[in-house]
Amino acid sequence: MFKLKSLLFFLALSATSLSAAPTIQINSLPFTILTPGNYVLTRNLTFTGNQYAAITIYIVGATSSTGPITLDLKGFTITNLSPVDASYSYAIYIQGMTADDFPGIAPQTGLNVYPITIRNGTLTGFSTGILDYKTYDVTINNIVFNFSTISTADTLEGVSLFRTRDCIINNCYFNNPPLPTNGNQVIGISDAASYGGSSYNNDIFTGNTTPFSVTSGTSPFVLDHCQFAAPQ
Repeated sequence: MFKLKSLLFFLALSATSLSAAPTIQINSLPFTILTPGNYVLTRNLTFTGNQYAAITIYIVGATSSTGPITLDLKGFTITNLSPVDASYSYAIYIQGMTADDFPGIAPQTGLNVYPITIRNGTLTGFSTGILDYKTYDVTINNIVFNFSTISTADTLEGVSLFRTRDCIINNCYFNNPPLPTNGNQVIGISDAASYGGSSYNNDIFTGNTTPFSVTSGTSPFVLDHCQFAAPQ
């Protein structure tokens, strides 16, 4: 009986600990996430930097070994105020590493132990909305990507995945108005050199020159119930 009570107490304590992840408000940009937790926008925010990220999530070493990271935009918008010269501007940049970067460790092993979630908001005027560089188990849900029509960047991307695995992009809207006049290539989702297991569901692509791009090295993925509209 004592052992049963101890077990129940341990399970209750564990559940309380998991639900007690801290909530951190994001009130200004740029902002850097270095520890697990629930991060929320409190209002619409603007960003004026070039070749930087409005929000950076660093996954290095044990950053994500103690709990998940959730970034909830709460229905608000992050807007780049200098889209003309924003050749390398990212609304959200997930900077990770895989074991490929470390000798002697099995390859294709992401260093983020817990999942990363980005949800519920709008990203406007960036050359890349979300760049996921070498992290696994990332979910992007209910995000609107508004491409710039005046950017000088050669390529505009909604989501760019590089050497990722088991990522999910759901219920997102990739909105490209009438094509830019300077010949930009516009890509909704770019998935390059990934290791498989990712899925793209219920996403809408309007007017993108290349709605979905998969390059060499990307293993099998799922594309389900997405809608595509021709460039205007």
